[in-house]
Amino acid sequence: METELKAYLTLLLSYVILGLYFVWALTPEWIINSYGITYYPSKHWAVALPSSLLILGFYFLLYNFFTERSMLPPLNSPSAFTGIARPHINVHAQQVLRIREKQKIPLHDVPLGSVNQLLYG
Repeated sequence: METELKAYLTLLLSYVILGLYFVWALTPEWIINSYGITYYPSKHWAVALPSSLLILGFYFLLYNFFTERSMLPPLNSPSAFTGIARPHINVHAQQVLRIREKQKIPLHDVPLGSVNQLLYG
């Protein structure tokens, strides 16, 4: 199946499930029972499920924020900054290609603009 078709079917399925959820949550029990449906979740879950998902999402955001912060080096770590000992040099993409051809790559900090130009044109 094409990716677009899968995405469209997933969107339709999510709309159907959301519609059924609203019908179940807003329809009185006597109407549901008159259709012969006797086994369905309690109306308590109409409020508890969305609020639980909201709280779970909040916990997920907090977890990601704190785990990302713990993976960073400390602010006083030498790897957190570059000083005078490692100056940036101006290297253009053609110079990097010539250096690669010689297989003698000097150890320097290459500016991000030059790296992006070499990798992405």
